[in-house]
Amino acid sequence: MIQLDATAFSAKCRTEAEMAEISQACQDMPKATSLPERTRSDPRFHFAIRCASGNELLVRLGVLTGAWGAVTRLYRHRKPNG
Repeated sequence: MIQLDATAFSAKCRTEAEMAEISQACQDMPKATSLPERTRSDPRFHFAIRCASGNELLVRLGVLTGAWGAVTRLYRHRKPNG
């Protein structure tokens, strides 16, 4: 829900510089080959969209959900002990 609202706002409010950041982040995502790279590239893309929305609440909520998503991705891909 947060991402949908942020995307709608950013489509209306974004600057050219913000669009360039969104585009670059989108282009970089498929190039991420390791888990650490993917863990950085996907949130970067979504963060760029939220920032371009011009809505500080969406940015802050997105940071919280993004952090939780990163933790769960790392947990899912951890190597078992033993």
